[in-house]
Amino acid sequence: MYPDCGKSIKKLVSIVVKIGYAVSILWAVIILIAGIAADNVGVFVLTLFLAGVVGALGCFASWCSGLWLYAYGEITDRIINIDEKMTAENLPEEKKPLFATPVSQRGCYCETCGAKNAAGARYCVACSAELDGVKVPAGGWKCTCGRVNASYVSTCACGVNRREIQK
Repeated sequence: MYPDCGKSIKKLVSIVVKIGYAVSILWAVIILIAGIAADNVGVFVLTLFLAGVVGALGCFASWCSGLWLYAYGEITDRIINIDEKMTAENLPEEKKPLFATPVSQRGCYCETCGAKNAAGARYCVACSAELDGVKVPAGGWKCTCGRVNASYVSTCACGVNRREIQK
């Protein structure tokens, strides 16, 4: 939706932190000027100390808030990178999840020889066996109960183990 939003957040944080530094230093200078204008030495020393504290704490607060926001931008960047790597379009065909391909384009696999056939095919292109039209994913298997299972499923919901069917 927003390309490079993590980088944008990090750039914005850099600008906001610099503005925070400038404002903190400006307030410290204003306090210092007010102290210089005072005729009393005690007031000058107090304003000098106060200017130092305001400048230091303001810069520290700007840095801390910038650190948190920059980390948020970094996390956003990394999540976007992970999302791009895991997008189904970037995966090789054999590693694409079944949901990444529309049903109409999936085709089916022959129960006899295991060859992939086009969607809607009635007969296997490799062995000419009649296809029942059930979409069995690559490496998947069809149980005797009729349920189609993915390749990583070892036991069907009905309780039949994959090894029992492949004997």
